[in-house]
Amino acid sequence: MVAKRKEGELKPACQQQEYEVGWEDLPLSCPTPAMKVWNAHPRVYIPVHRSGREMCAYCGAVYTLRDPDPEQPMPLFDNAEIENAFRRAQQRVREEQSQSA
Repeated sequence: MVAKRKEGELKPACQQQEYEVGWEDLPLSCPTPAMKVWNAHPRVYIPVHRSGREMCAYCGAVYTLRDPDPEQPMPLFDNAEIENAFRRAQQRVREEQSQSA
């Protein structure tokens, strides 16, 4: 039996074109765990921690990583690269805050 679908009934999981994510969301995948994946592309991991802004090659969704609070404790990561990126981002935010003060 083939399921029939009505025009406009199915909506892609990655409807929003830009997403702001936090460090607690890493490692980041597209579609994210909060999205319905039954009508999405295959899950891919987005290395947004490297540049702060990355695009999904499948759907074109753009993910922007928020700056961490400089006093925020490090979330639990199973990835040394993400941990180091978090530390560098916190240091950069601290330096920016001290320069503006």
